Amino acid sequence: MFEIIINPAGAGGATTKEWKQVEPIFQKSGIPYHVTYSTLEHDLDAICQEITKIGKEIDLVILGGDGSMNKALNGICDFGKVRLGFIPCGSGNDLAKALGISMNPIKCAEQIIQQKVFRVLDFGEVTYFNASHFCDGREDTDEIFHRRFNISSGIGFDAEICENAERSKAKKFLNKIHLGKLIYLLVAIRIIFACRKVNAVIQLDEREPICKKILSAVAMNTPYEGGGFKFCPAADPQDGILDLCIWGDINTASFFKLFPSAYSGNHLKHKEVAAHQADVIDIQTDEPCWVHTDGEVECMSTHVQMRLAAEKLRYLD
Repeated sequence: MFEIIINPAGAGGATTKEWKQVEPIFQKSGIPYHVTYSTLEHDLDAICQEITKIGKEIDLVILGGDGSMNKALNGICDFGKVRLGFIPCGSGNDLAKALGISMNPIKCAEQIIQQKVFRVLDFGEVTYFNASHFCDGREDTDEIFHRRFNISSGIGFDAEICENAERSKAKKFLNKIHLGKLIYLLVAIRIIFACRKVNAVIQLDEREPICKKILSAVAMNTPYEGGGFKFCPAADPQDGILDLCIWGDINTASFFKLFPSAYSGNHLKHKEVAAHQADVIDIQTDEPCWVHTDGEVECMSTHVQMRLAAEKLRYLD
């Protein structure tokens, strides 16, 4: 049986239209399925938690974008019992691009229904050692908590882009005209003039700490984020290690030349941009910065730690 979860708000409402195309494929298969729509009151992560906590083998299918998959990842209770299928319908679709998943919903559904092939993939986990400025209005806390990520987790400028993009009226408009990928670039251009750089201490495993002023630092499990920016070309969700891209003390003029080159990965040629690999990435900053997981922003922090989770995620292809 397939448990299918649909985010009706995904890609400006396009997920509901895609489901109308896809449902006949599931009907013809003869395999039982159950559909649940997420709502603001009953979010996708809560639905996944309810479905997966029963301890049975489950084939879970998500119709949505990168944000929906992040919520699903954070809701799954027992990774050993879950196989996850993904029918992408979002604005960025960085996860689908990294995994080579077709953007044709019918083809995706047909492959998932066959249930013949699945991949075992890494996913990341970020630990917040303190948190402030919660987007949902919660009070600041020193309580340690965790969030998982499929694609990336970043602190600083890239997370600030995500936070601004989520509040932008332009995002909904661009999604409606199928240009949602542009929002990351447009917001980046708008906020770079006011974006502050912070002093950071970055510890990679047991190596000598990197102490420098940074624009941002992003840990990557897959190569792309932000609608196709190839921040870590070598990132591979099956290699058992995280990649890290550090943007240093880059001035605004250099940024405008450099940032577009990240689409091809050529940004790494700049002396103030560096790539690393590590099992554990510990980042401390001298002032609170926004932090994101797969583009989802929950709060600010001055101390986060990224690593790959001990569990693996089984993807239906």
